[in-house]
Amino acid sequence: MAGLGGRSLEQLRKRSLWNHEVGRAQTAVIQPHLAEHAQRIDAELVRHLGVLAQAHTSDTGLHRDLENG
Repeated sequence: MAGLGGRSLEQLRKRSLWNHEVGRAQTAVIQPHLAEHAQRIDAELVRHLGVLAQAHTSDTGLHRDLENG
């Protein structure tokens, strides 16, 4: 079977099934790990945005104070 690179249909089927199972196992392990990282990144972003918002508010107040003398 030249079109199959010398492999039988059964070998290709087994390889396809193996790849599918490996993919499922990787998904089961990797997705929770990525979700944990995403939560950590979200928390850091929220913290940084809070700091930026606070700095902007303070800066705006300082400009207002300077303008009002």
